[in-house]
Amino acid sequence: MRVSVSLTDEMVFKIDEESKKRGITRSDLVANAIEAYIIDIQVGLKVNQALEATLKAKEDEISFLRGHVSQLTQSISQLSLPPSEEEIRPTLNPMKIIWESICVSKDLIPGMKCLMFPSI
Repeated sequence: MRVSVSLTDEMVFKIDEESKKRGITRSDLVANAIEAYIIDIQVGLKVNQALEATLKAKEDEISFLRGHVSQLTQSISQLSLPPSEEEIRPTLNPMKIIWESICVSKDLIPGMKCLMFPSI
């Protein structure tokens, strides 16, 4: 592949000094610099792809949790008492229902309940 590079006089002077220090030609020094730049771009692209994959995984996790919260909200709505019966059982604790739903869904130990709130 052929690449054309335009350099200012100051840059040519610096390149000539550096090429003399390294014992290589000006063309080789410029070619090495271009190769290093291309490698940096490729590494940057790989890092960007990894970040995009991580972001996608987190978005999927958030979507799953939103769906789970939605299901729990529906369960709570179905379990709530009609207004006429609320006076009979005012001790209904929605946090207990949510906590038990989470424990059952995680299935920490089969048959074991998470008892953070006292039984009603």
